[in-house]
Amino acid sequence: MSPKVLARDMSKRSYIVKCLSPILRSFRNTFSEIRYEQIEKNIIKSIRNVNNIFAINIKIQKTDLLVLRLLDITEILHVEVSRPPYKPEKKHTVREAKKLLMIAVCNLCRILANNFDCLIEITKKVKLYSIQIIGDKLTLFAILLIDNKKYLAIKLALYIILYSLKTIRCYTKIFNFFKIIRNKFVEQEKLLEKFCSFMLSVNDDTSDL
Repeated sequence: MSPKVLARDMSKRSYIVKCLSPILRSFRNTFSEIRYEQIEKNIIKSIRNVNNIFAINIKIQKTDLLVLRLLDITEILHVEVSRPPYKPEKKHTVREAKKLLMIAVCNLCRILANNFDCLIEITKKVKLYSIQIIGDKLTLFAILLIDNKKYLAIKLALYIILYSLKTIRCYTKIFNFFKIIRNKFVEQEKLLEKFCSFMLSVNDDTSDL
């Protein structure tokens, strides 16, 4: 475990701006296909779609940090910060985790709803990614559909931020963290290509009828 070097009086907003944003900005600057937005960004499109599909009324939510795919402005990564680094409260952390899961499920439903005709074997491979930040720990996890109205959350990676000069190995781990995220994004891009090719084949078949 690395020594704690975070300021004890740091606010949540300062934590995001000074510590977390530079990490995600470096990731964004590496890959031109994505856009990065920060601090209380409204999640509107996916929640509205889910409300329309299921005739329910989920309130519009805000996420602390958001990564979008530029091609179609699809939400591909949500980030929630559980208060300032030295003041994570269990009740608040649980509430933030539930919100993050709900946002991911809504976005997953939106993607699947746009591909109703696709094979179930392909749809079950679609994943949405989120990062929950509690204290100095960043946890990357994925959400996927496993059965009717059943979803699975899988922990993929853990990274600890802000460390002393002596713990250089912690610095190198961020590259592995980015590598995991990048590989997962590439997997989903290939899956979307399967979606497109499948839909084209379905359209070709129906045009002959």
